[in-house]
Amino acid sequence: MRGNIIASIAVFQSLYNTDQDIYSVLARFVTAAINRQNLWSFDITTLRNLLKEDFGIEAYDSVLKTVIKQRLKDSIKKPDNGEYQATPSREQAEAFNRQLSEQEEKYRSVFEGLITYYRNTTSQAISDQDIIDSFTKFLLTDFTQDSEHVFSRFIFSKENDKKFLTCLNEVKEGSIIMAGLKDISDSTDLNTIGSWTDHLTIYLDTEELFSAYGYNGDLYRQILNDFFSLVEEANKRTRYIELKYLDETKNVVDGYFGQAERILDGRSRPDGKTAMNTILSRCRTKGEVVAEKGKFYAFLHSAGIEYDERLSYVGDMEGNLQTNENMEAIKTCSTTESLTMSDDDISKYLRIFSVINHKRHSERKTSFEKCRCVLLSESSIPRYMAWHPAIHDESSGFTYSTTMDYAVSRLWFRLHKGVMGDYIPASMNIMTKVKVIMASLLNQSIREKYDEVKSKKYTAEERILIYNEIRAHEVYPEEITHDNVQELIDFAKISDIETLRRENALEREKARQGEIATSRLREITQKSRNKAKKKIAQRLRICSGLFYTVWILISIGVGVGTYFAVSRMRTPQDSCLSVMSFILGAVLPNLLTCIPYIRKTFRVKQCILRRRRKALVQKYLQNLFN
Repeated sequence: MRGNIIASIAVFQSLYNTDQDIYSVLARFVTAAINRQNLWSFDITTLRNLLKEDFGIEAYDSVLKTVIKQRLKDSIKKPDNGEYQATPSREQAEAFNRQLSEQEEKYRSVFEGLITYYRNTTSQAISDQDIIDSFTKFLLTDFTQDSEHVFSRFIFSKENDKKFLTCLNEVKEGSIIMAGLKDISDSTDLNTIGSWTDHLTIYLDTEELFSAYGYNGDLYRQILNDFFSLVEEANKRTRYIELKYLDETKNVVDGYFGQAERILDGRSRPDGKTAMNTILSRCRTKGEVVAEKGKFYAFLHSAGIEYDERLSYVGDMEGNLQTNENMEAIKTCSTTESLTMSDDDISKYLRIFSVINHKRHSERKTSFEKCRCVLLSESSIPRYMAWHPAIHDESSGFTYSTTMDYAVSRLWFRLHKGVMGDYIPASMNIMTKVKVIMASLLNQSIREKYDEVKSKKYTAEERILIYNEIRAHEVYPEEITHDNVQELIDFAKISDIETLRRENALEREKARQGEIATSRLREITQKSRNKAKKKIAQRLRICSGLFYTVWILISIGVGVGTYFAVSRMRTPQDSCLSVMSFILGAVLPNLLTCIPYIRKTFRVKQCILRRRRKALVQKYLQNLFN
């Protein structure tokens, strides 16, 4: 994949969003390919390969012929020898290259930040261009390309950078428009782009029904609401698209509510599935589970999602795929590729595929729009089975199962022609997509750990501790952020329960040691505080004793002085009683007037002493611990 593929997609998206039809935009790229390669003559195969190599554009030969015939007939001729004749223009080539350069400059900061982040978080020896190519593949086609979750973590680190996310979403939007070229053939009526004209039944799988009702979190519900809005728009004039669910799906749904009742009875434990956790959070008794089940089915009915009840056995249908040969072939391959698929899961989806094949009248060469019916599921099991050689061969058309991402992309392309302003469906939003991927990875790890706990023997205390540790990592996609994504990735990487148990035990030991250290520090602090208080109290007692001693001495001095003064003034005619009366009359009133002042002064001194004592204690403790 060339380094300018992102810029090419951005240019394609920009041209398409100026209300040009798909053929006009493609004509611009055909002209650019001719000018860049200086082609004077070429055949249609050469042109198709150049478009794919230079710009990542894939289109049928018939579509390219139509583009040349309807949009470029004045500049490209086709003589009798079979090759097309053109006149390359250097000016046009330079103008188009400038457009590419502008887009490359726009995304330069994205790639520079990516390379820096990659170098800082991994020690893998890889060139800058390989990093960009891998990220481009991750962004556009293959989210499994991110083996170490470096790209996901990089996007999470930019979750509040609106300019960055806008750039990535524009690329995603452009890639969807370009992908629409693959479904355009020579028989396609371009006037139908902008509307839906084919009857299609979409069967929703279990998790899609739960997501629609909010059991899997707000983010999944938003994705389903976007899907419902597109379906509603497609059905604006005629009900072309029907949403239904089959017996196999209904049986699984009923099983969920039955298990919820057993869990509330204490006969079973939660298994880590997000929908089950939500049901249990809403219900406290078996009666509430029954009521919740009724609300769920009532919601499906009000949303126009119908139960497709069949009256005949799958084995009696034309196009039955549930055969022993198919069962064994899929089991053998899944075991070889280390995939976890139970016999019940294989059998269930083979029955669903058989129903779809029967309704298609075993017609295989078809597209999404014209396939009549299809299963919509995010589960990896039907995706794997739908592409298995026993079910799908190279000559076949559209498979029996599709994903929400693909369905929304096709509806969005056909209904809106890529022009949606600032709005983009949640399933096509890069940040949402990364959160869903991380949630799927985490939930898979949680289910595996719950299954392992059930298969091993632990004490009741150990089992409770392990369950609590696993349950602490059960989050909805919208709860995954840059702050907790690394912790969740580390948890998902733990391959077995024993490792989790050891790490949990280590954390508990660290916590216990921390509590002991905290207790000792608290004890030391308290002892030091008491010691400081005693020292300060002792100092205050000494100061108080000195204060009262000085006061007594002053009082005695005043009394003695008064006595000597009176003795000097006394005459022989004065009696002792008259002397005492004089002293009391002269001194006592003055002493009485001083009492309030003395009391006030004493209270102020007490407050000052308390403040000093508190300050001294704090200063003492600071010096002690510093």
